Amino acid sequence: MINAQIGMLIKGEYTFTATSEARGSRELGVARSPNLIVNSGLNRLGGSGVVMNTCLVGSGSTTPAATDTALAVPVASTTTIVGGTGGTTTYVAGSPDYVQMITTYRFAEGVAAGNLSEVGVGWGTGSALFSRALILDGGGSPTTLTILSDETLDVTYTIRVYPPTTDVTGSITLDGVSYGYTIRPCNVSTSGTGSYYWDLSYIFSSSSINSMRIGYRSYTYAAGATIGARTALPSGTSTLTDITVTTLTYVPGEFKCRSTMKFELANGNAAGGISAIAFGFGRFSNTYNGCAFQIVFDAPVPKDATKTLRLTFDLTWANAA
Repeated sequence: MINAQIGMLIKGEYTFTATSEARGSRELGVARSPNLIVNSGLNRLGGSGVVMNTCLVGSGSTTPAATDTALAVPVASTTTIVGGTGGTTTYVAGSPDYVQMITTYRFAEGVAAGNLSEVGVGWGTGSALFSRALILDGGGSPTTLTILSDETLDVTYTIRVYPPTTDVTGSITLDGVSYGYTIRPCNVSTSGTGSYYWDLSYIFSSSSINSMRIGYRSYTYAAGATIGARTALPSGTSTLTDITVTTLTYVPGEFKCRSTMKFELANGNAAGGISAIAFGFGRFSNTYNGCAFQIVFDAPVPKDATKTLRLTFDLTWANAA
């Protein structure tokens, strides 16, 4: 049995556009407003239910705090989503690199009229807040937006996830033999179907309903496979394999998912053993994942119809600086 901890960092920011039939659209002269993902939002990732199908605006001015569960002075909310990348994840190269998903929420004409100074997203009104931010001016100081009674307001929220940049290494002892391993993100520049990849819609989508956990399938790689770059999968011949997954009940405040994959007697068998595995975590369904990783062993791990193999991983999440 192996127990390895891997993690990801999350951040987000808001932008605003007001539109009227008489004057057209006006980009509001404010800075991108960085958010704080509050504890209730971080806990939501470990539990079940939608994460961010609602946008909220308010007139409060208190500094966002991790313990916030609602806006300070709510003014209006909306569940109307009109744009962004439509749940599509895009990759941004850099140091560090990251993946992002953009969602635009619309407040109908007059709904958000007034002076606004705070914004958030979540899964409803009341104590259902994922993130909160003060609205900032071009210099990064808190400011107030005045939305007129004949204007619609579009709020665009960009959520970014930073895959870990450092490999996790360790060893596992099986039948008295020690096997070294390396864990690294994989396919961070890829989203879609057909392999293990990063797709934030399966973590933050308005339709996500499950707790964070490993998906019920993985790719196993036969003897001779080597570790891939973060933007790739391991080398070698792969087989899509069903696995049995057990996930511990989430403990609020831990911001961690502990999930175990088990290769039963009939699964994952490979002549010469298993050299690598690609797997993913997500909140959507049995086979889709929002973040993907690879584990590669320094020597093939024996696996045939007489043996089971159990691997346990802790996935953690936190606000990025």
